[in-house]
Amino acid sequence: MLPPVEQAVLDNNPDFAILYSKLTTSILNSDGSTKTDPAAKERRLVSELLRSLEAKHGPIARSLEFRATEASLTAQRQEAEAETALWLARRDTYTPEAARALANYASHLRDAKARLNEAIHTLKGELEAYGVDPDQGATGEGAQGGKEKVMREMARVYRDMNRQLEEVKGDLDRLKRA
Repeated sequence: MLPPVEQAVLDNNPDFAILYSKLTTSILNSDGSTKTDPAAKERRLVSELLRSLEAKHGPIARSLEFRATEASLTAQRQEAEAETALWLARRDTYTPEAARALANYASHLRDAKARLNEAIHTLKGELEAYGVDPDQGATGEGAQGGKEKVMREMARVYRDMNRQLEEVKGDLDRLKRA
C-alpha cells in the first residue's frame, strides 16, 4: 500500500503534487505494484504454458517453472525500484531545511489562529457589552434587533464623519502649502 501524503503538502508543493498524482494514477497500483508491469503478461503466459507442459514433461516443466519464478522476481524487483524512486522523489522535494521551515510555518499558523480566536472572543464580549448578541447577528428580534440597527447606524455615521474629517484635513493642508 502506498503511504498517504497530507493534502497540505500537496497544496504547498504543486510539482510534487503532479509527480505524486502521476505515480499513483498512471504508474503504480494502490498496492504499490506497477500498472504497466511488462512481466505481468509474460508471467501469466508462462504459468499457463507451465501447467500444460507439466502434464506432458516433468523435468522440462520444472525448468519453465524456474523461468516463471525468475520473471516474477524481476517484476518484484521493478516494483521495489519504482517504490524507491517515489521515496527518493519525496526526499529530494523536502530537504530537512524545508521540512523544518514548513514545521515552523505550521506552528506560526497555529499561533495566529489562536490569537484570532482570542480576538474574536474579546470582540464578542464587547458586542455583548453593547447589548448585541454576536451569535444572533442581524436576525435579532424585537428590542435586540432594534438595538443592533442603532449600533450599526452609529458605526456608519462614525465612519462617514471620520472620512469627512480626513477630507477637511487634507484640504487644510493643501491650503497651507499654497
